[in-house]
Amino acid sequence: MLALCISLQITKELREAREATKRCDFELGSDHLPVCPLCNWFFGDSGLDFTQAAYYRAMNWHGFDYAKNLFSWFGGDEGKNRGPDGTNWGSWGPHWETSSTYGQHVQLSRLDPMDCAFELFQRHKPSYVSGHPAILLELAHEAQTRKVQIALSCATTFGSHVTPEIRDTCQRVFGAKIFDRYASKEVYDIALQYPETGNMHISSELMIFEVLDENGMPCEYGQSGRAIVTPFYNTAQPLVRYELGDMVTLSEKCTCGRSLPAITSLDGRTLHLFRLPGGRRFALRLPYNLKKSILATEWQVAQVGLEAVEVRYIKQADAPSEAFIQLEELLRSQMTRATAVRFLPMKKLSQTPSARCLKWSVKWTRMALFPDCGLSRIHHSFKSGSCMGNGHARVSAQRSES
Repeated sequence: MLALCISLQITKELREAREATKRCDFELGSDHLPVCPLCNWFFGDSGLDFTQAAYYRAMNWHGFDYAKNLFSWFGGDEGKNRGPDGTNWGSWGPHWETSSTYGQHVQLSRLDPMDCAFELFQRHKPSYVSGHPAILLELAHEAQTRKVQIALSCATTFGSHVTPEIRDTCQRVFGAKIFDRYASKEVYDIALQYPETGNMHISSELMIFEVLDENGMPCEYGQSGRAIVTPFYNTAQPLVRYELGDMVTLSEKCTCGRSLPAITSLDGRTLHLFRLPGGRRFALRLPYNLKKSILATEWQVAQVGLEAVEVRYIKQADAPSEAFIQLEELLRSQMTRATAVRFLPMKKLSQTPSARCLKWSVKWTRMALFPDCGLSRIHHSFKSGSCMGNGHARVSAQRSES
């Protein structure tokens, strides 16, 4: 039997946070002695303390005041956190901070409509908002439509990519910057954004994080690759070199001076990688200003064939033809010169069950992925367009009718 021992070097900051948690006064039990928790929620005896400490450490980077209120609008479980009042979870800050006694966290289900959410949003008077980036954008647009001024200190996002448009809108409407989290249900907080640099520092105390290329070799700094994790504290279901299905790029060194490794960009899901005729897969990169140039509020770029792309978009007004030509040329420069580009104005783009719009889509009906398996129709459909690691693809294949 081979035993693998991994020595963990815990930082002083997290060690102090755990000791502070141990010093908390818990509710007395029936024998009038303090109740000592033996197992915490998902990560076993000690893991949750560390994951919380990593999250609180990042919130301290952003100067969070735990005495102020937090509002979150996410989750779609029937009957839970429903309006008009949602669920008040009480204090949301760390137990060792005395200011945490005052701040209240109210959560509303995503199943509730905007009118209900915005009314509770105003009534709760939060300084912080937490949710998917698309939800934050919806709240900002609603505030603009109602001509209501709401000042936030910071917005916490997770679940999908935060576009420059969302950051600009949040800053303009709420006067707040965005604190983005890269997390998954399997591993919890993987990396957390540092305010000054925008890089996301990896929670190295909680996991081994690797970025590998298609051949399973470590990527160089600045090279996009597959995210692989080995969490230390998931005792309920140990995972070793678990592939999250995300593409990320590591930064060589963050200018903030911290020694934690950093992710410079989240490049999307591996399932959303476009494929060239020769078999190479890559993440399509389009500048944010191109969406504005074709006067689109939302768009989705879909590969519908090895050399065929559709740009589906919701238009505000008619854009000049030069803007479409520029976008078409950029797509062909990353695909092939023979790639056919089709622009499709639409009234509404399809969304995932969590109300997220897929920016990238890969669908085609040619034998592109598995040329030797006798399948004539390959169709990919996605449950999630997030960087959360919990959205898996369903690959449905139908054999040739011939």
